[in-house]
Amino acid sequence: MLRTPSLLLCPFLCAFTLLSAQPAQFENRGIGGGGALFSPAISPHDPDRLFMACDMTELFHSENGGETWSFFSSNELTAFQNSRVQFTGDPNGLYVL
Repeated sequence: MLRTPSLLLCPFLCAFTLLSAQPAQFENRGIGGGGALFSPAISPHDPDRLFMACDMTELFHSENGGETWSFFSSNELTAFQNSRVQFTGDPNGLYVL
């Protein structure tokens, strides 16, 4: 006798729990993806051009002083803790070690 109301109540409780567990909105907290960040590099030619390596195999890049970040595709470059960006005399040339 109590089994039928319990079976009807269970889906509603599950749906309520799933819906209330979602955040109201997404807030970007910056680069890293949960990994540690290493080897910050600032371009000597443009102080707004930044690079930062991550232990999650990403190399982050900013062109606006860190306001927004992008990362290189893993098809282009795979970075680790010891990865470092080295600048050259040419503002468009750089090496990643």
